[in-house]
Amino acid sequence: MKTYKLLMILAALLMGSITLSAQQEGNEYLQKAETSLSQGNCKQAMLWYNTYKNLTNRTDAGIEKRIAACEEVIPALQIENRVETVFFSPKSSAIIDRNQKVNIFNTAKYLQDNPSAKVKVVGYADKKTGTPSINEKLSEKRAKNVANELIKKYNIDSNRVTVVWKGDTVQPYAENAWNEVAILFLY
Repeated sequence: MKTYKLLMILAALLMGSITLSAQQEGNEYLQKAETSLSQGNCKQAMLWYNTYKNLTNRTDAGIEKRIAACEEVIPALQIENRVETVFFSPKSSAIIDRNQKVNIFNTAKYLQDNPSAKVKVVGYADKKTGTPSINEKLSEKRAKNVANELIKKYNIDSNRVTVVWKGDTVQPYAENAWNEVAILFLY
């Protein structure tokens, strides 16, 4: 019984340090977003901020306003009102990680609150893993899995969801590993 309690205490301590570590790492990305904004690099700030959101499941209204008001041209933000990202692990291919589901929930909530809004789900794959034909199929699965989650779990009408996949022909991020992603563009 004592061994079990010790293991539970150790597990709790480890979980706390893991959470603290993710929070610390997230704060580093938030600081990088701040620095990029101060240097006028809006696109890089958006990338750092999205990483912060994905690590911590938190948002920062001040940073979001500054990114939206940034003078640099960011095509995705000019066309769409809002962007969410769902990152995938290379080991799980097109399986949606539970830590990424909050981004799908946020999109679903926005769509539920804005009945005329629509979403375009775009799947991507990184260039350094797999062949172009494998990456094409992988990006299709990623986009369709995210769209199906919106439609089936959150009852979003399929007429409001457009699904597109780019394979590895388009790389939205400079960091290769970040291109294992589905990006949700709300409009």
